[in-house]
Amino acid sequence: MNPKMESDFFSTQSTDKKSLDYAQSVFRILEKGSSVRMEALQPTTDDSESTGGSHLIFQTSGTTGQPKYRYHTLGTLREASLRLESFFNLQSSFETISCLPIHHVGGWMQVMRAWFTQGKVLFLNFRDFKHKKLSSFFCNRFVSLVPTQLHELVQSSTACENLKLCKGIFLGGASCSEKLLEFARLKKLPIYMCYGMTETAGMVSILSKEDFLDGTKGVGREMPNVSIRLDEIGRICIKCKSLPVKNDGSMEISKGWLTTADLGSFINCKNLKIIRRIDDVINTGGEKVFPALIEKQILVFPSVRQCKVSNEPDERWGQKIVAYISPESVKISLLKEFLKNKLKPFEIPKKFYKSGDLSSHPKFQHSKELDK
Repeated sequence: MNPKMESDFFSTQSTDKKSLDYAQSVFRILEKGSSVRMEALQPTTDDSESTGGSHLIFQTSGTTGQPKYRYHTLGTLREASLRLESFFNLQSSFETISCLPIHHVGGWMQVMRAWFTQGKVLFLNFRDFKHKKLSSFFCNRFVSLVPTQLHELVQSSTACENLKLCKGIFLGGASCSEKLLEFARLKKLPIYMCYGMTETAGMVSILSKEDFLDGTKGVGREMPNVSIRLDEIGRICIKCKSLPVKNDGSMEISKGWLTTADLGSFINCKNLKIIRRIDDVINTGGEKVFPALIEKQILVFPSVRQCKVSNEPDERWGQKIVAYISPESVKISLLKEFLKNKLKPFEIPKKFYKSGDLSSHPKFQHSKELDK
């Protein structure tokens, strides 16, 4: 498969020039026959693999907080696109909008879907949906959003009207509040609930917009050429042709089946429902956050003796990060300033609870040793 970049593939109407430049750089690297690391700021060339062709290397945090790398090829990404084409019985091109972080699979697959089908991709900031003068941009295009973005957009009447112009809205990446989904149904937004991950190069289950608007719960059925089952403890297991071509040992794959860290169930024996993570990963606004890593930084702050990081349901973020700290004398404003230099913005707790002592609660076992 020749990764040649056609000059008219990228829409000239794109407002997100950084993502546009990023995508063009990826194709230039692939055209040279090299592999590309999908780093956050810019893609970089990776020639460490001497055989096996070009790879697109995506970073994911897995279940430990340590970076893991997933090696995809244009072939595995093509398989991911093909199953969506089959779901829609696509007879024409995918015309897409990319407004998720492009170095993540969710953002990059919007590029690939258009490229594989000779369509065009338009790079936008999701807040562009709030502008009436840009309404012509959205007609008959597919866009991918995470619940945090949708939560902000539905508060704008103009954004709601523009979202209805889209051919479809793929919604995934994090838990979503029922209140938000009911409001989206009220506004008759063409939402396709979906479930997928970096390892599968995007969605493996999808709920049609018709079923969504009818009130059907969950993230839909398995897509064409995908098999989904639950293991003995309820973990979601997936078999498909778009799994990474290289396993560094951090993925649990046996006989072609990937065992995930997500617990699920089937509604009426057909529609998949995501229950929760089996590990302690918090998914906030589509970003994975590891409580232990946040606790470690909070405990560096001089006046904090004990800390436990957890989460609470949130309409905007799906899950918001909260921190329980001791003693009550800790100055929260100073702690927040301190954390700005230690953590990424989405890792900083949205709420802090102070207590005299956390050690009596079985959840709160992460405490700082006092100097002898």
